[in-house]
Amino acid sequence: MKRRAFTLVELVLAIFILGIGMISVAALFPAGMAQQQASDDEVYGPMVAKQAFELLRGRLKQEDFGTYEEFTPPGATDVARDPVPVQRSAANPKMGGVSRPTTISGDWGWKRPGMVLIDDPGTVDVDEMGMVDVFSVLYTRKSVSRPTAAGQRAVAFNTTDMLTELPTGLPYVSDSKHRIYGIPYNRSKFDEQRDVSLVNYAWRITGSSGVPKTGDPDLTGGRNALCEPAVFVTQRERYWPMPSAGTGVVPAPSYVWDCMFRRFGGKVYMAVFVYRVGGLNGIRGGNATTGTPYTVANVDATVDPTFGAALSRLPAIPQLASSRDESPKNLVRNDGATKTNAWGAGGLDAKVGKSVNPSLYGPGRDDSSVPGTEALATASDDPAVISLGYSDGWQSPGQWFIDFFGNVHRVLNGRRTRAEGPVTLVKPVPRQPYGDVLVDFGSRDGSFPANFPTAEGGLIATPNSGNDSIKGIQDIWFVPLQDRNGNDLTPIYAAIEEL
Repeated sequence: MKRRAFTLVELVLAIFILGIGMISVAALFPAGMAQQQASDDEVYGPMVAKQAFELLRGRLKQEDFGTYEEFTPPGATDVARDPVPVQRSAANPKMGGVSRPTTISGDWGWKRPGMVLIDDPGTVDVDEMGMVDVFSVLYTRKSVSRPTAAGQRAVAFNTTDMLTELPTGLPYVSDSKHRIYGIPYNRSKFDEQRDVSLVNYAWRITGSSGVPKTGDPDLTGGRNALCEPAVFVTQRERYWPMPSAGTGVVPAPSYVWDCMFRRFGGKVYMAVFVYRVGGLNGIRGGNATTGTPYTVANVDATVDPTFGAALSRLPAIPQLASSRDESPKNLVRNDGATKTNAWGAGGLDAKVGKSVNPSLYGPGRDDSSVPGTEALATASDDPAVISLGYSDGWQSPGQWFIDFFGNVHRVLNGRRTRAEGPVTLVKPVPRQPYGDVLVDFGSRDGSFPANFPTAEGGLIATPNSGNDSIKGIQDIWFVPLQDRNGNDLTPIYAAIEEL
């Protein structure tokens, strides 16, 4: 009996059906991997942040931090105050001898710690590249050409090798001996003689008689001893999982965290941002098989052509976007205009519980949406050629950011091009109760009246909360989508805790 074989048509049809099935199954793998990554992020993000908080608590105490007022030179008419973020060197507005601050005396807004950009080849046991210098001690010592006492290591870096929140010192304090270049430390604790007439970055070891005040025979000759709290966190310590301290190839981290600090109501708070690194696989250096994992790099004009120059000497992560007149005003709409993008409670129409367009947005979505981020449907808004810039990375889907009120926000529906929008948050911006601890009206000039508005229709932020809240959220901090070295950064989590 002769058996009939499969025809070519039947064979091709069978292969086609099998191929369709295999393609369908294969299509599940990317979705499954993405879902697994999202699940890992939900679990590990808070865990990494908690580990970061505990590490910081192990090295810092509330009493380590001071105020900017402590660094006012004796007899000065300009009282040192917390300056507005990214203040231009030419901008020095004052009223009654007080520069325009962001909060009440004794408090200060979010400040990022200093950072070292290169490694010191003389310290083979420590990799300083990407190291956080909480109080910008190294930058301060180098800026004032501070002498090094016996037994102390000289500062091996130039100021161009380091980043700090105040690169030229406190803008309105002219006396170089009393300038502070970053987060203020507690002078009553770290200045041994507690004499504000002397320089703020070191105390004199010997008096006029040449006798060492501390009794330490190694510190002689009238040299200065280090007094600032030298608190450092290496880049390796900010990796999770933390790699071993060995040499050779160091694996790229699964997660990285960075931090900033704020003094509010007399207490210091910490903010931690957790993110993943991709793109260049976290390898630093020309050789793809050796080197050290990803290290934070500064911002320059090639990454942010509009505001890179103004931000290049400041810590890059978390990135700042601001709408204040004294700043580069990079919290703007991405349409080439200079319109500020401030917002607050009430969303698109600045009216809580109402909608600017009920047919498109219900009150809930309106209140959670950010003004100025609506889709711009014009010929120039081609998503293939126009994308959001570095400073606009806070608008990306899933982004986390923190505002100057101390609120943590997460983007639910973001945008990557001008053709998309509006940006919608997971929850609306909360109403802010009025209080001088948020904004100090006592030092404002006539352009910043301290009246209490009554018409809700004119508000962007919070009814009866004062003028700065009318202006809305003016400063936010976030993890950018890319660093200078070409690494892709994915924000995972952000949180705030008291130190």
